[in-house]
Amino acid sequence: MASSLKDIAGMTGYSVSTVSRALSNAVNVRPTVRRKIAAAARELGYRTSSSRIFLICESLVPSIYYDHAVAPLAQILRSAGYTLELTDRHGVELIEDRSVAGVISMMVFDGLERYWGKQYTIPLVCINTSAAHFDGICSVMNDDGDGIRRMTEYLIGLGHRKIGIFGWFLWPGSCSGANQYYETRLNVFQQVMRAHGLRDDFIAARSEGDELAALIKPLLDQGVTAFIGNGEDAGLELLYALRVLGRRVPEEVSVMSWMSPQFRCFAWPVLSGVMQNFSEIAANAAKLLLDQIAGVREVRDVIIPPHWISGNSAAAPGKKADTVS
Repeated sequence: MASSLKDIAGMTGYSVSTVSRALSNAVNVRPTVRRKIAAAARELGYRTSSSRIFLICESLVPSIYYDHAVAPLAQILRSAGYTLELTDRHGVELIEDRSVAGVISMMVFDGLERYWGKQYTIPLVCINTSAAHFDGICSVMNDDGDGIRRMTEYLIGLGHRKIGIFGWFLWPGSCSGANQYYETRLNVFQQVMRAHGLRDDFIAARSEGDELAALIKPLLDQGVTAFIGNGEDAGLELLYALRVLGRRVPEEVSVMSWMSPQFRCFAWPVLSGVMQNFSEIAANAAKLLLDQIAGVREVRDVIIPPHWISGNSAAAPGKKADTVS
């Protein structure tokens, strides 16, 4: 038999009206009371009758996640009887006004997971955020370290000794509560380079309004023969900048990068590198959330290795590329 608000009230000692307010995320409930009621609700297997799931994104501007992660998420949740509603960071307060069964967060630069447990009792699953560092929050993450390590090792294996990394970077203290994946990629790149006794400071840090060719030219002048793109659009930017500078890829400079499915087909030469496994990220996020809604108490993190993508933008120094195997 399904548990009721009265059952939760009996277990916790609070009134039915207090239990109702806590589980509906009313703002006039103390955090300690909310957490106690939430724990009792999970123990008793209480389930809300709502079929609405919120997906909170950094913004509603189209991004690589929309086609390749959001669409599979919506399909999986729809087949389980739920409706997925999209909102951005400004729509978080809607949770307090509507009945919501669960929330998936892609707010990578907001730190939503840092205050969630103090303010809400609704199940939360985070995608590519720092949720792994917070108790009680499930997360699904791309394995950024694995991807950058494989690209760096591949270029070293080809014979490159001066390798640069290009893209967006979040330096320590630059964004409070920010997602750490750019920093993780940079740290792993530097660790691999140091492990091989190679310089790890050929860094071209991208920021808004930068002239791309001017960013990488100083590294080329120092003898860099290969670049790794640190963001999903960085590979295309590198190809463009190198063409502006009159450098041939891969005969003079090799390029590997994180990439997005919809843009890779426009690149020439065809980019080599890695790509997030968006379908697996979506499937695991949906499963974690549905398990929580169903009363499964296990909280765990899932790390998804990226795909290795074959192309012909990387070769041994001074040679034309064969397709990456």
